[in-house]
Amino acid sequence: MLTIMGLEEFRMRHPRPVITIGNFDGVHLGHQALFAKTLERARAIDGCAMALTFEPHPMRVLRPAVNLPLITPLEQKLELMEQAGLDVTLCLRFDQNFARLSADAFVDKLLVSRLGAAEVVVGYDFAFGHKGLGDLELLGAKAEHHGFGLRVVGPVLVDGRPVSSTRVRQEVASGQMAAARELLGRHYQVQGSVISGHGRGGRVLGFPTANLKVSDELLPGPGVYAVLVELEDSRLLMGANNIGD
Repeated sequence: MLTIMGLEEFRMRHPRPVITIGNFDGVHLGHQALFAKTLERARAIDGCAMALTFEPHPMRVLRPAVNLPLITPLEQKLELMEQAGLDVTLCLRFDQNFARLSADAFVDKLLVSRLGAAEVVVGYDFAFGHKGLGDLELLGAKAEHHGFGLRVVGPVLVDGRPVSSTRVRQEVASGQMAAARELLGRHYQVQGSVISGHGRGGRVLGFPTANLKVSDELLPGPGVYAVLVELEDSRLLMGANNIGD
């Protein structure tokens, strides 16, 4: 997958791009359905499967007081998007200037003039442009006017409710990791580096322990969890992880 960080680095047109748009935090089953449809349509027209995403998360700019914890830091999100099989991911910087971009300009100047969209794939609840005023009706009208295809992907349901990043955050924060796995389609992952502790673990417990400095913002609720540990050399080890005091 080609990853392009910023529109200023987007220097060449890609053939017949089929573009899906979103934050994709968590890369959960709903996002994976968007990627699958994007790949399907790109292969059908011999085009390029492209994702358009944003950094930082728009909530960090629009509502910073909320302090929304990310499910997947940018590096992990991009790795998961690459695993989904996308050809190109364009990561745009989301700031106040971008937030003021009108819905019309988002389509006319970005999707059409700059990216040359052949088709656009979005979710059933997609909103875009300044204050989220752009909706599917407007996008449909723009598609007809400019001549690009529009595909709308419906919700992916788990236990009768749509999969969403909000649901994933709630399940992880409450320690419901099996439920989170159903929404993600994979085990939840926490990354970190081993740091020095007080040296009490091995003596008290009778086996080696490791303290982690994690890079993730969203951690499971306090408790002891069965884990698989992936080392830098890709070895997998079984273990137990304690979160909390």
